[in-house]
Formats: sequence, C-alpha cells, structure tokens
Amino acid sequence: MKSNFFYIFICLLLVLVGIVIGQMFEQTDGFGKALEMISHGATTLGVLVAFFALNSWRSQFKYSKVDTLISDLEDSFSELYRAIHEYRHSQIMMIKSEESPPRNNNYQQLQEKNHYQQDKYLRYRDIYAHSYEKLSRYCPLDSESVISAYSISRDVVPIFQGLRKIYAKDNFAISFELLKENDKAIELIWEQCKKEFGRLRSKYC
Repeated sequence: MKSNFFYIFICLLLVLVGIVIGQMFEQTDGFGKALEMISHGATTLGVLVAFFALNSWRSQFKYSKVDTLISDLEDSFSELYRAIHEYRHSQIMMIKSEESPPRNNNYQQLQEKNHYQQDKYLRYRDIYAHSYEKLSRYCPLDSESVISAYSISRDVVPIFQGLRKIYAKDNFAISFELLKENDKAIELIWEQCKKEFGRLRSKYC
C-alpha cells in the first residue's frame, strides 16, 4: 500500500513539473524548445509511472482478495469437517443401537439427533460449495481437486456407508480393524485438504 502512495506521489510531482516548466518557458529559441521537450518527457514519464502504479495496485488487490477467499474457504472446510465428524458419530450410535436389540429407550432420541446432524452436515456442505465457487472466480480450480465440494462429498460417502458393515460383524477384532480403517479414511480427507490449501497459498498469495 505504501508503494502505491509513493508511485502516485511521483506521478503527480512529474506531471506538475512538466506543466510548470512548460508554462515558464514558451520561448522559440533552442533552449526553450529543449525545456519544452523535457516538460513533455516529464509528463509522459508521469503517465507511465501512473500506469505501472495502477497495475501494481490491481495485483496487490487481487492477491489480497484471493488470500481472504482462501482463508474463508479453509474456515468453511473446518466447519464442514466438524459436521462430518458429528454426523458420523451420530450414525455410529444409532447403528450400534440397531445392531444390539432390544433397542433402548433412547433410540428415538438417537434418530432425531442423527437427522439433526445430517441436516447440519448438508448445510455446511452447501456453504463450503458456495465458498469454493467464489474462490474459483479468481483462481482456476480443478473440479476434481481434493478440496472441491464434489470430491469431499464423494470421499465421505463410502465412510458413512462403511459404518454399518463395521458393527454387523460378530468378531470384535475384525470390527475394530474396520473402525480404524474408517478413522484413517476420514483423517486422510483432512490431511489432503490442508496440504492443498497450503499449495494454493504458495501459488496465489
């Protein structure tokens, strides 16, 4: 920002110098013509400085805007990831209740909580998709990128679908290993997305 003010100041100073010199020396002799050429040169140089200052300001504005949008998207992702975790946990609790009859008296409450967490997950997914679309206006983002709303939704589906298989097993050791694989799958989404956010910052900011 300080450099922009500097460019503007130099530009105005050069234009002013050019005008003053041109007004002071309107002679027809060689010295006057030389001064007139200097005044025109100063004016032209002022225009060039203004042009470069404007381009510099536009670039800085774009980088600042992109940095803000990346931060907003990353914050939105954190909220989405938390919603995914909460929805997954509510599903686990409900499935465990279903696979261990008789169902306890809290099953209806578990269902209601599961519906609430599902709605929350879908709401944050839409918010994230909107943030991703806003960033894509300034950066050429790949729709198949790991941070795209489509990719995250695609990767989350098998995690949710795999939960019932975990608790359908009678063998505790097998169920435990399946649960660990499920945990790793959801952690991988976090690791890949965070790495991609870092790459975006290094490229565009």
